[in-house]
Amino acid sequence: MGKPLATGAGVTVGATLLMGGAAQAATFTVGTTDDSTGATDCAVPTNTDCSLDDAISDANTDPGSTVTFRSGVTGTITLGSPLPSIVVPMTISGPGAGQITVDGDDAYRGFNVFTATGADVSISGLTITNGYANGIGGGIRNKYADLTLSSAIVTGNESTGGGGGVAAYYYGSLTVENSTISRNDGSRGSGVYTQSGDGTPATIRNSTISGNMGSDFGGGVYFDYTSPATLEDSTVYDNSASSSGGGVYHYGRRTGLPGLTITGSTITHNTADRGGGLASYGGEDATQPVIRSTIISQNTADQGADVSGSFIADPAASMTAAFSLIGSVDPNSPLSQTGPNLIGQDPQLGPLTDNGGTTATQKPAASSPAIDQGSAFGLATDQRGQGRPFEIPSIPNAAGGDGSDIGAVELQASELPSNAFTAKVKGMKLVVSVSAAGSVKVADAKAPLAATAKKKKRRLFLNSANGSGGPPKVTVALRLTKLAKKKLRQKGKLTAKARITFTPNRGLARTQTTKLQIKGKRKK
Repeated sequence: MGKPLATGAGVTVGATLLMGGAAQAATFTVGTTDDSTGATDCAVPTNTDCSLDDAISDANTDPGSTVTFRSGVTGTITLGSPLPSIVVPMTISGPGAGQITVDGDDAYRGFNVFTATGADVSISGLTITNGYANGIGGGIRNKYADLTLSSAIVTGNESTGGGGGVAAYYYGSLTVENSTISRNDGSRGSGVYTQSGDGTPATIRNSTISGNMGSDFGGGVYFDYTSPATLEDSTVYDNSASSSGGGVYHYGRRTGLPGLTITGSTITHNTADRGGGLASYGGEDATQPVIRSTIISQNTADQGADVSGSFIADPAASMTAAFSLIGSVDPNSPLSQTGPNLIGQDPQLGPLTDNGGTTATQKPAASSPAIDQGSAFGLATDQRGQGRPFEIPSIPNAAGGDGSDIGAVELQASELPSNAFTAKVKGMKLVVSVSAAGSVKVADAKAPLAATAKKKKRRLFLNSANGSGGPPKVTVALRLTKLAKKKLRQKGKLTAKARITFTPNRGLARTQTTKLQIKGKRKK
């Protein structure tokens, strides 16, 4: 068990401690995976007996302090009793989600955060699993704090209320980044549940919410009251809810407050009774969700497989979408298109897997209609941390777009069809061996690259020629100039320096300069 705090309610203690001693914040080091040892030397970095329970207890007496882990400490901390509540500003910094696991043993919540309003609390670099709560937040419950969860895995937790994985409520803001929230079970927002009485913000970015299962609303994420609510550069995959919002559920019921904005994300393969991908319910003058450069497709529901909304105050109110690919929209739920969208098209996504970065994603095929049809809306990277936009010159951008790919993944040069090629002459034809379909252009290497180039006397052997096809080969008929034909007749052979450009379909062009040995019949 944790060390006792001063008498009084948790919030009062947190508020009192917050007022003094912040400058004396220390680092307390977990030196063992034992659940609780009653250690007295957690401030010693090399200790071997300070448990996580002990370190949190010590940190609760020193607002702003950090709980870290001794180098070499790895494994699972199986809880035999609840960890002490976090009641002051605190940072818990694990060595990596693959190194330390906090296991609630299907009996205890992972972390309980219960501070003064607005206290900064950060938890990172841990796996939190098998937590259980008779209430909300099986893995983590946050009340009042500004909680940041990063580089973490929250999986296999359960609650009888909302947020089987993570729950934030009562003025507690939440930021989830670079994390995986998977296979949690709860009544609402089985993966992540956020509820605030005054529009406290909630943000999920660069994260994957997958395989969570709810008995009510919001299988993956439930945004309730939160303002603004943000989902960006994230994947919501294979979550389920028995009612509405298999992937994401939004309940906007605060007058004049910003609602939910979804940007650069992918929401697929989720199931619900209504709104398999995204469902929204609007109260009086509630702001409806905004969908930007996002894929919402291949979800399942009896009503509104991909997107559905119900707005009780103003039936004409609607969600808005721009530069997005949406499989289907509930015909009873108007969708205002504020920019070009792709409706009803197959996004051609791969499986949820490791495509680079810290979280699993679904990578689109190079032939996907989502490629270069989006807009970054200020996002500089995709979910994997790769730069966006990355434009492919051979694909025209959507009108008003910047060449970003729609969804959580921005294809990079190495992920496009190969533009490598080899070429050789066979008679009067150039045979180009390629590993992807595309087009080939052949020109004399001495020819100007632009029509506006300064004219000068050039002795050209080749006229421009084009061909397409492949793989494995693209054949181009060589077109000789009069000078080249004359030399070929005189000598029976000709060496021409060619500029060969191969552009794979929906890929990047590659140009090589090659000497071509052309043979013909010499006239005597």
